Amino acid sequence: MNRVLLLTLICTASISSLRGQEKVSLDSLNQLSKTYVCVEKDRFDSLSEIIIDQAKFENQYSQWAYALTLRAYGQICIGNFRESLLFLSKARDLYDLAGDSKGMGKALSYTVHSYSGLSQMDSALYYSNQQVEMAKVTSDTITIATAYLARSGIHTNLSQIDSIIFYAIKGLGILGNVTHDGLRGSLNMTIGNAHYQNEDYSQAANYFTLATKFFNEKSMNIGSIYHNLGSVFTKLNMFDSSFYYFNKTISINKRLNRKHLLAYNYQGLAENYYTMGNCEKSIEYNLLAMAMSEEIGEKRSYAGVLVNITQCYIEVGAFAKAVESAGRAVTMTKVSRPEIWLQVKS
Repeated sequence: MNRVLLLTLICTASISSLRGQEKVSLDSLNQLSKTYVCVEKDRFDSLSEIIIDQAKFENQYSQWAYALTLRAYGQICIGNFRESLLFLSKARDLYDLAGDSKGMGKALSYTVHSYSGLSQMDSALYYSNQQVEMAKVTSDTITIATAYLARSGIHTNLSQIDSIIFYAIKGLGILGNVTHDGLRGSLNMTIGNAHYQNEDYSQAANYFTLATKFFNEKSMNIGSIYHNLGSVFTKLNMFDSSFYYFNKTISINKRLNRKHLLAYNYQGLAENYYTMGNCEKSIEYNLLAMAMSEEIGEKRSYAGVLVNITQCYIEVGAFAKAVESAGRAVTMTKVSRPEIWLQVKS
């Protein structure tokens, strides 16, 4: 029997056998669904549909909203930010109906990340303000620290270094001694991003390396940290280390079909080759990054590629192509330091 069909039958039977304990069973199924999101798409989709149908039937608004929030996260993983926002809009309405402020905080966090992914920073800031205020209402340490992580991420995209560090340190302070490796790793990674943007590459390497200690190889975010380490070692002219980390993250992102991150990975390799003086290889990987960015409509990566490939075309004397790519770059959304990718909390 097909594995997905078998899972569907088992889950359906589980729900039927737990009548009278619907809320518990839906919560358990949502937690099971979370283990599949961004990892096993068919299993996740099948289970998610069951949960949403059952939650809708029983008017279990929080569980319904949580299932939709996981759907949104699945879309974020593959760079479909517009699709994720559709799920999140419905999820926020349901969390509001349920009076679930913690759930609302998670949905707002993903909303901020999605708008950032679309380079719509005004919208990202608007929802970030809502997230911070909502988090304060909950008085929940994890929710508040997560809100500061998201705000720090916005300032990373805007290259506002003092604000990046301010909100990341504020998040670590709120977290205190609470055990939450994923969040602690994310906040340290964000501080590493700030040092990278400040061109303090040794400090950036220290924070990125520290962040790796909070994640195992199965973590959804380890590939993002490996990418950032690759970028740092390029800046430090440590090319063997840079290639090592870029190849590791490319392997992860290919397996998980994370095309929006692959675009950045190829761009990072292109910069590596450019720094080494190999413009032919740099152009090859810039074109790969450009094709991936065009496929998914991801502007931040695309803008960075156009700038980089213009430099390469000038180096090899392809001036007509350089003028064309430079002109296209001018029309794109201005984004600083596109080679650093932020981690999203799951």
